[in-house]
Amino acid sequence: MPQTIFYNVHHEHAMGVLVVVYFFLSGLGAGTFLTAAGCRIFGGGKYAKIERTAAIAAPILLVPGLLCLMLDLGKPFRFFNLMLHFNPLSIASWGVWLINIFMAVSVIYALAHIIGKSARLKPLAYLGGLFALAVGLYSGMLLYQMRAHELWHSALVPPIFLISAIASGLAMVLLLSRSAGAEQRRTLSHVLAVAVGVDLVLALTELLTLAWAGGAKA
Repeated sequence: MPQTIFYNVHHEHAMGVLVVVYFFLSGLGAGTFLTAAGCRIFGGGKYAKIERTAAIAAPILLVPGLLCLMLDLGKPFRFFNLMLHFNPLSIASWGVWLINIFMAVSVIYALAHIIGKSARLKPLAYLGGLFALAVGLYSGMLLYQMRAHELWHSALVPPIFLISAIASGLAMVLLLSRSAGAEQRRTLSHVLAVAVGVDLVLALTELLTLAWAGGAKA
């Protein structure tokens, strides 16, 4: 019986623990900052205590995540090389710039709260919020590019990652804001419930789509 041997099969590299930790912490940091930005943009001074907690927590979560990404690359220089040699066609190049700019904005936002200069942070909340959304989508886009994994190579994966980041950030802020007012915590809990609901609907849609596609192929 004739045999066919393929030499050009592309093998995906397995993701290590450091990348998984980076995905988790970057998403959690993005969701936490979005909570702070939301408190500033929509809540005014009513949610000042929760905003301060979220603002300070965001960079604390992002720093170890960024370190994990640098360690996973093997050499820190590779990380900076991605910044110095920007490739507009590479999602990794976009991601490195996004996470670094977002890190800088979140640190400035946190420092403004720490030193008591948080009166005029609304423009920075908008800017940081945009970068937080981009970082939340970025992890999902990385997984979407992995065509060998049918579960990941779906247009729903990026929004699922973003909504999951928002939900986890809200939950983290709720845990850290036990001394905040009951009304404010209740409102935040309602927003969290909506985020979790949307996340579940998207995840269920993804699973049903895969099941339907698998049945159609059979």
